[in-house]
Amino acid sequence: MAYLPGLFIIVASLPFMLISLSESSLDNSNLKTSSHANKKEKVTLSLYYESLCPYSSSFISEDLSKIFENDLHTILKLRLVPWGNAILYNDTTECQHGEEECYLNTIQSCVIDLWPHTMKHFNFISCTEKRSSQLGPVKTKEDWEEIWIPCSEEFRMSADLIKECYDSGYGQKLQLKYANETESLIPPHYYVPWVVVDGQPLFDDYQNYTKYVCKAYKGVPKPKACKDQHLSHFRSSGVASKASLVSEFKKPEGGPPPSPKPSPRPTPRTDCCKPDSTVTKASPATKFSKSAGPKARPRTGFLINKYGNFSSCTDRATMASSNSQLFSFLLLSLFFIIFFIYPSYASSDNINVSKAQSHVKQKKVNLNLYYESLCPYCRNFIVTQLVKLFNTDLLNIVNLRLVPWGNAQVLKPNKTIICQHGEDECYLNTIHACAIKIWPDIRKHFNFIYCIENQGLHNKDGQHSDGADSVWKACSARLGMDQNLIKNCYDSGYGRKLLLKYATETDNLQPKHVYVPWVTVNNQPLYDKYEGFINYVCNAYKDKALVKACMSHSPKATEEERPISPVCYADSKEIPNSA
Repeated sequence: MAYLPGLFIIVASLPFMLISLSESSLDNSNLKTSSHANKKEKVTLSLYYESLCPYSSSFISEDLSKIFENDLHTILKLRLVPWGNAILYNDTTECQHGEEECYLNTIQSCVIDLWPHTMKHFNFISCTEKRSSQLGPVKTKEDWEEIWIPCSEEFRMSADLIKECYDSGYGQKLQLKYANETESLIPPHYYVPWVVVDGQPLFDDYQNYTKYVCKAYKGVPKPKACKDQHLSHFRSSGVASKASLVSEFKKPEGGPPPSPKPSPRPTPRTDCCKPDSTVTKASPATKFSKSAGPKARPRTGFLINKYGNFSSCTDRATMASSNSQLFSFLLLSLFFIIFFIYPSYASSDNINVSKAQSHVKQKKVNLNLYYESLCPYCRNFIVTQLVKLFNTDLLNIVNLRLVPWGNAQVLKPNKTIICQHGEDECYLNTIHACAIKIWPDIRKHFNFIYCIENQGLHNKDGQHSDGADSVWKACSARLGMDQNLIKNCYDSGYGRKLLLKYATETDNLQPKHVYVPWVTVNNQPLYDKYEGFINYVCNAYKDKALVKACMSHSPKATEEERPISPVCYADSKEIPNSA
């Protein structure tokens, strides 16, 4: 009962505390309203591009540059990401328009990093894009420098700093960062330029970015550029309904929406550069694009909070401060009493909670499966063994990754992909890769892959058959997964890029894989004992008592106790019989 006096003091003080708080709230209501009304959140506009794509160059120098000619830049966080359709293959960067593009992408990355102020690095990049278009293809590195050095001189940027960034390899590290960011886009980019406004890709309506920026901006008042854009739209197309304005900016459900009808423009529409590593220059017949990306670094100096008449009400501010201090004191007193009333807090009654927390903090075990879609032993392992992860609590301690490449090969110089079980396998490997990318949740894409493998699709004379199409489409329909997303990923060439990424990962395995399925636990291969993966996972996890699936498996199981599991060897020319 010793705590009763303290509790009495708090209860007796509550009326005074509430009166003081309500009074200070009323006194400062104008302050809060004013602060909220003047708070403006900038809109993030991200451009994913590559330096020698003519359509990216045109968009930067002719369209995007307009944001600095009006007041639109005051509500924007503009980010430029110079990577585009480049790919990483065996630790080498390969760009769509050749070595010169890789060089200029890196130079522009260095400038963005060295001069983070948006207008500063944008002017440089716009200048280099114009000069590269004017000069045309150049052959030597010295000629490449003629593209950007005059721009650095024009905007008083140290050419030596830029060269040091490039020569030291730091520029390449920046490029890898942009590569990861571009590869992580959801939905994935299908071409460049790829423009994103607050995480929403604009697809082929990217040239009308002002409309989407103004729509996304919630601040008051709107900048003049938004009002001018609205008037222009009103004069050209009449009054648009509110519903149509909302539907235009709404995130598409399931995939890219039909291309919205563009507002009339004085200039003809342009095209885009689609990812295709076999093409050195973008075809004028291809389509155009935009991008979505993460938030940009905030730029300081544009937002000024205005506090109305707050400065002339210092007495009220002082009163509010005093009330706040009283409230804090009473809260601290309350916590003090509670901790003395319950001295055994977090003791024996919470042992189970502590164990659960330690379970969450345990590092998960990495379980990787390197496979190919038409190997019968891979199919059998996925359908009869790996599925056990999802029927027990084992998934709580596992990071499962599926890598659909297997024994496929890339033939130079055209990087033709050859799969062990023919064209159908290459096709389905790509479909798997697209599903993994589009639905990164392991339960989601595993269910899709499980469904396909469970169909037991057989190779048909090494040719692409209608069966492959019907199987994955039936699975996507059954699981409610949008077929258009997968189809766009495959048709755009993005799925091929994902496959080449998996090729690099598989080729860099140490030790090298010699067959599939190839299962690794924390990067240690299980070889032909892969069907006993649960024992290896449990042995690698430190707190087996918390996992029921591990308690039911003997940790003393040895390799000798397990039969050798069948595999598809990498050098096998025959298609093995179905397991």
